[in-house]
Amino acid sequence: MPAIVRDHRTQARLIEESGLAWTIIRGPLIFTDGPHTHRYHAGPIGRESRPAISRADLADFMLKTSTAGAFIRMKPLVSA
Repeated sequence: MPAIVRDHRTQARLIEESGLAWTIIRGPLIFTDGPHTHRYHAGPIGRESRPAISRADLADFMLKTSTAGAFIRMKPLVSA
């Protein structure tokens, strides 16, 4: 695991230093095949954060974020 964590940190650093309008979306521990609910929390880890999200809701967030230009140069955690 330490090598994987180092690799992820290196990837994030390279993206952050790229000068591009990037967003690194962080997911919770569990991805489910549950329904598309349109209900999720995005932002810093907090009381609203949950350990799971459906793949459909995560995909919805990713699409909306990329087309709306939200969370530029941020790393939101997305959870149900």
